This record gives sequence, C-alpha cells and structure tokens, in this order.
Amino acid sequence: MQIISIDASVGKETTIEDSTFLLTPIIRNAGHIRMVSIFLEVEQTIPYREASVDQLVIIVRGNGWVQVENSEQTPLVPGQAAFFPEGEYHVIGTEEGLVAFIIEGVDLYDTIPLLYSR
Repeated sequence: MQIISIDASVGKETTIEDSTFLLTPIIRNAGHIRMVSIFLEVEQTIPYREASVDQLVIIVRGNGWVQVENSEQTPLVPGQAAFFPEGEYHVIGTEEGLVAFIIEGVDLYDTIPLLYSR
C-alpha cells in the first residue's frame, strides 16, 4: 500500500485568464481520461471557458456554483456534480471556497451511469 497526498499542499498554481488557483493532477495518460483536483479560495472563479472534452465536476468540500452561457448560476454542494459536454462554455465559482475533482475525457458521458440511467 502507498499513501499519497492530494491536498492543496501538492497543488500546482494554475492560471486561466485572470484567475489563479491550485490544481493537482490525479490521473493522466489513462487512455482518454484525466482527473485533477482544484482548490478555489473565497470569492474565486475559474472564468468562462469551453470544455475541450466532456467534463464532470464533483464538489467534495465547500459550496460552489456553476453557470453555462445564457443561464443563471446553479449552486452545488458536496456530493453533487455538474456535467459539461464537450464544447459547452461554463464557469465554476465559489463564495466560501471549495475543493472539487474534475474528470475529463473523450465520450465521458457514456462512462457515467448516473447521467443516463434515470
């Protein structure tokens, strides 16, 4: 067994436009799937950007919100996730800080039974 840290202490500072936040790679080079954790501080956002592939954002700590073009913010709490299909423009933000896992991949929709098994 090997214990590893995936918390903010091993995060890498990442900047998208004028937003800087911590990102920790968890899985990469696994076929077409990648997983990272993000750490947003109080009043921080990751600005509007296009999903280059399908993305699933899973909130694990703190509260946040997501928003797609021409819509209002949708709140998210731990245990909830937002799915963005490839090509969808979206923003992720928080008022109080959050930790989230983001899983990205080609045709990811087909690998997430909770999206299509309702």
